[in-house]
Amino acid sequence: MDSSIRRSRSRYSSENNSQQASDVSPTNVVSLHEAEQIMHIDTEVRNIREGAINALLEQCASLNRQRNGLVAAVKLPQEILTIIFEFSCCPTDEGRYSTIVDKSFWQGRRSGIFYGRLRQAGPFFVSRVCSMWRRVALDTPQLWNNIKVEVSYDEKESEKQALLLQYWLSNSHHRFLTVGLTLESLEDQDYEDGTYVYGVPTSVVDVLATHAHRLCAAELLVTGVWTSALAYIGQHANMLTSLTLELPEIIDDIVDCVDFFSTLPELSDVKLIGYSIRDVPLPTEQIVSLSTDNVDTSDPPEALRLFPNLQRYTLNTRSFGVDSDTSMIGPLVHHTLASLELILSCKADLGAILEKLSLPKLRSFSLTLDKGIPSVTSIENFLMRCGCTLETLHLGSSLPDGRLVKLLLKLPELRELSLQLSSGVAISRWALDLMNPRKQAREIGISADDVACLVPNLESFTCHGTIAFDPRFLVEFLVDRWDNANDEVPDCNKGIPVARLRSAKFSQTLMKLEDEDADVLSRLRLEGMRVEICK
Repeated sequence: MDSSIRRSRSRYSSENNSQQASDVSPTNVVSLHEAEQIMHIDTEVRNIREGAINALLEQCASLNRQRNGLVAAVKLPQEILTIIFEFSCCPTDEGRYSTIVDKSFWQGRRSGIFYGRLRQAGPFFVSRVCSMWRRVALDTPQLWNNIKVEVSYDEKESEKQALLLQYWLSNSHHRFLTVGLTLESLEDQDYEDGTYVYGVPTSVVDVLATHAHRLCAAELLVTGVWTSALAYIGQHANMLTSLTLELPEIIDDIVDCVDFFSTLPELSDVKLIGYSIRDVPLPTEQIVSLSTDNVDTSDPPEALRLFPNLQRYTLNTRSFGVDSDTSMIGPLVHHTLASLELILSCKADLGAILEKLSLPKLRSFSLTLDKGIPSVTSIENFLMRCGCTLETLHLGSSLPDGRLVKLLLKLPELRELSLQLSSGVAISRWALDLMNPRKQAREIGISADDVACLVPNLESFTCHGTIAFDPRFLVEFLVDRWDNANDEVPDCNKGIPVARLRSAKFSQTLMKLEDEDADVLSRLRLEGMRVEICK
């Protein structure tokens, strides 16, 4: 019985297997040969599609070339195009770098590139216009010797920036270079407040180091991982004249003392951000321009001691908001400094700084305080002690009219005046009238010989802030200080050598000019006066 059951099961199993095999139809099986045919057809379709697209692109490019051939700008001689490109692409006086490249450049956003004051007017831009412009741009090395790179924290992005920098500088051939390296903004990053980054990729600065012998001006970061490249630059940048060193705030890889640039033979212009002059040894005899942005208000006397030939000095402590003790620093006379600029935090003791200095050659003085009103007495005592002939004065802190007039009375040789008025402070008509002896002579009916003039040698006047009088009085002031002769008042300026006001700028005035006044300003501009009134 068991054997019969086993035979039945065996017969049933064999029948079932044969039935399953018969269910698989040959039409459901794709052979290897057919799969290869399908792949071949797909490849042919793709090639035909790409070929058609390329043919259309070539046709479009050909039509563009024919159209460009009708444009006069394409037919200009190469010498003329070179001059035009230099004018459009090279940096202006206001912008030191012609090109700024940040991370967004690699993402294809047009906003990622800036070219001085003219957005997108750089060599990459003109190279995309036509083949002739591209040849001219590549053959004009002065378009490629100026660039600023916002170095990315990402290693891959930094390598791309290094490739771009190498390509850019190679197109400059043997020209002297102006290169700036800064860190990209962390606004779009995921770093939390108080989080520091250890180090920055070195690929960009390594490329710059290979061109160190051509560096003329450089703006560099100082981090621990960059010290080898910085040391190499310090040894080989013999043509470097201008140097900016910055200690990044978010970098935890800090270098306390930077002694790589103390033997550069041509270095004369230095700016330190985050460092004191004690932290960066420099060639003392040849420095003529120095700027320090740090916490140490004892830097001015110390700088004047270290650099006997210094001509321009700027101290900025506003970014840090703390001060150093200057009580142990004695007075100092410096015989070459011609320009002094102080940008101080509200806690800075202006008197403690100025009372240490005596600058007989001072010609330009600029003062900006974060908060509070500067002491006119401190400024007056400083200028009297210097015994200098001040020609330029910039006050970035508001002074009431009475104090301002009191100060200007002591500066008869002043040629340039710039005022930055804070909110709630306005310049009055009274202060303006004191600068206009012709108006006083007309109103009083006396000879201008008997009228005193405030700042009679003033040639440039800038005021940022509101005015406390009708705009017509401002227009009248500009006309009187521009026109040196007036038929209605003969010999108005006889005996009073009042200079012609050649430049006037008023911004944030919130004033509206009448059509008649606007016509008068247009006339002044046509005659050569630089007038700018911004709301």
